[in-house]
Amino acid sequence: MHSFDEVLPRMAVMMEKLYDALLAAKVPDDKARAAAVEIAAFEKPLPDFSQFAAKADLSAIRAEMVTKADLSALRADMATKADLAALRADMATKAELAALRAEAATKAELATARAEISAEIAAVRAEIVEAKNEVLKWVFGLILGSTAVNIGTVVATVRLLVPGH
Repeated sequence: MHSFDEVLPRMAVMMEKLYDALLAAKVPDDKARAAAVEIAAFEKPLPDFSQFAAKADLSAIRAEMVTKADLSALRADMATKADLAALRADMATKAELAALRAEAATKAELATARAEISAEIAAVRAEIVEAKNEVLKWVFGLILGSTAVNIGTVVATVRLLVPGH
């Protein structure tokens, strides 16, 4: 309990009036002082209610909060350690990638292969031209031979059919 002298500097005018009223009601001085001190000790300013949340504020906050169902759905979508381990097992290692790179052709090797293929294509084209010319020679020779035979046949037929020739 607080003494009256400790609380007196903090006691408001209203508490003084309470003390006076208690004395006027024939309450003994020590009890009137004790009651006034007790009331003065509990006198506190009312809190600033603007800082408190209203039900509407709480409803808005609840609407924005994540529910247990949301968390469960999120957990279902997340990869587990086992999923990640399986993914790592499926992935190529650095050594495997280095081995693949060693097996792969370099740009210089590809350029050499292209040059060789181009040279072979040119050689095949030259052979085709040569074969074409050879075929034309034979066809021309056969046409000439055939023409000569046809002319000979016509001449022989004319001699046989025309007496005097």
